[in-house]
Amino acid sequence: MSITWTSTGRQAGLMAGRFGRAAARLSSALTLLACVTVSGCGAFDNTAQAAPESSSKPALDTMEASDVGDRLTVTAVVTGVSSPHSFTVYDADLPERGLLILSATPVRTQDLVTVTGSVVVFAFSRFQDGYDLGDRRVYHRFESRKALIADEVRTWAGSQPPSTGTG
Repeated sequence: MSITWTSTGRQAGLMAGRFGRAAARLSSALTLLACVTVSGCGAFDNTAQAAPESSSKPALDTMEASDVGDRLTVTAVVTGVSSPHSFTVYDADLPERGLLILSATPVRTQDLVTVTGSVVVFAFSRFQDGYDLGDRRVYHRFESRKALIADEVRTWAGSQPPSTGTG
């Protein structure tokens, strides 16, 4: 006895549908794999990942980063007035002991000022006459340190209009 298998149109359609769905799934999986590979997703990356870095950085000392002769603008609070032509300012990115400013513009302690000038190495004997500095002992802590010779000083007084001057 012989058995002959004949597929009807319906059976052929079921077979094609099964293989067609499998082919569609395989095609989708390959497309997804290609997208992941091309996009650079790290899902299949076995290399070590860099550890995140801290976002807090040490404060920069502007004077250490500046060279003698550089033009510099700083905005800071006046912490001391040594003479009518010299004062000290402080801000987080300035030297810990403050920055000496030599200027013809008068300021007061606690004024917020913006100073533009040139970086110099302070030597009392070099600047004493030109800026009428007075007692040498007041300037001892600034000797051989960088200071600023002001070309312009702007005072940001709360109740007064800003004053500007050159010196």
